[in-house]
Amino acid sequence: MPALHLADRPSRRARTSFGVSVIAPCFTLVLASCAPIAGLEEHLPYLGFPDSLSVPCSDGTMTVKCESVRDTAPQDGHFVTARPSYRISGNEVIDSITGLVWYRLPGEPQSHELATKYCDVLPGDYRLPTRIELVSILDFRANSPIRIDTDAFPDVQASAYWTSTRYATDPDRYWSVDFCVSCMSEYIIRSDHTSTHVGALCVKSDGESFKTGPFEIAGEEDRFVRDTRTGLMWMKKLLEPADSWRSAIDACRKAPDGAYGDFRLPNAKELATIVDDERADADAPAVHQLFEIEYGRQIWSSTPTSIEGRFFELNATGGSLGHFPGSLGYIFPLCVRGPD
Repeated sequence: MPALHLADRPSRRARTSFGVSVIAPCFTLVLASCAPIAGLEEHLPYLGFPDSLSVPCSDGTMTVKCESVRDTAPQDGHFVTARPSYRISGNEVIDSITGLVWYRLPGEPQSHELATKYCDVLPGDYRLPTRIELVSILDFRANSPIRIDTDAFPDVQASAYWTSTRYATDPDRYWSVDFCVSCMSEYIIRSDHTSTHVGALCVKSDGESFKTGPFEIAGEEDRFVRDTRTGLMWMKKLLEPADSWRSAIDACRKAPDGAYGDFRLPNAKELATIVDDERADADAPAVHQLFEIEYGRQIWSSTPTSIEGRFFELNATGGSLGHFPGSLGYIFPLCVRGPD
């Protein structure tokens, strides 16, 4: 994976050996290529969605060094879109990409009601994060027992943490995000009953919560969907189901894609950005309505798990993120490019 260095000027696109665009963070406050975050002038401009930082690659059955599969289609470990960048100030962690300010000291596992109160009583307008806010700090780098930057968040435990996002219309279930690597949880972004004891990570923002979207139809013949916040351009429809995860990786590289030619399989965190929290129920696919994705579909990511031969996938029915064996032939590729 190419090394990225922080700079004090707008990032430039670099080319890897795969022809995949690599984006480095922007570090000035007013740039034509980087939109400032409203109300957060003291923070860095928003750019993309924080990368997964997944380092290992896979040959479909075993974890391998990314260099050893250099000649195959690119997967998560081959590129960085927006490298996470944090600034620590006392008990606060400022995310330079999203502009969110996190309280470093997490609350113990507790019910959703008590977790909400834990954040509410902190000085400074802290609150439980939304689903996508908590997903934004997931970190899939190798050899870490916790899916988070442990330098920025040294006290976060290998367990699940609550969000403020209700699971569809069910008043008794909220989304949680599991940061534990060794727990082997089948679903790391899932809904939990409010009585379940889950940890609390608190966040604050200047103004409204961080969101993806709005989404808009884009590209040749209106065949694509662009997320105007993350800069990602998605194919509107799934490709045919691949006979394996490795075939899905290759399918996006070979997919007919108009004038672009740089579509790829998304990483796990990118896939989580297309979930529409208002549609995550049993009556409709849980993805934003501009996508033409049928109910009951499962979608591959390019991110391998720590379990040999298993890869993260999105359940488009309910919106959860889990993992399955790469040998399965009924999971679909959905291709993405960018961020632009």
